[in-house]
Amino acid sequence: MTEEWRDDGACFACGKANPRGLKLEFRWEGDLMVSQWTPPPEYQGWEGHAHGGMLALVLDEVMAHSVNSSGYLTPTAEITVRFRRPAIIGVPLRLTATKPEGRRLLKVHAEARDEAGNLIAVANATFLPFPRGAR
Repeated sequence: MTEEWRDDGACFACGKANPRGLKLEFRWEGDLMVSQWTPPPEYQGWEGHAHGGMLALVLDEVMAHSVNSSGYLTPTAEITVRFRRPAIIGVPLRLTATKPEGRRLLKVHAEARDEAGNLIAVANATFLPFPRGAR
């Protein structure tokens, strides 16, 4: 374990160097950080439905990228996810996160929607703002 927060490219959600990772990609669209994820069969929970833990993971990641773009490497301090309807295996999800608000603690909101625009899940998280290289 190192004494600094560093990105070595092995993040399960976004790392290009992780052969088993999701390799999510992110971009800004106006004031929203955006990504897309299509749940594959290996991340199934109940038959035909994505596991809720995987959905929480991708929502956490889009929020973290929103915060990271403001100059911080940030551990998630707290996350709350509310599942509104099932995420179906093989159906693409659009993930969005707001820009962070706050100074001592950064607050971010995220949503996952299916292709029809149906709300699948919402998340709210608090991040601890450490400057890059610090821990």
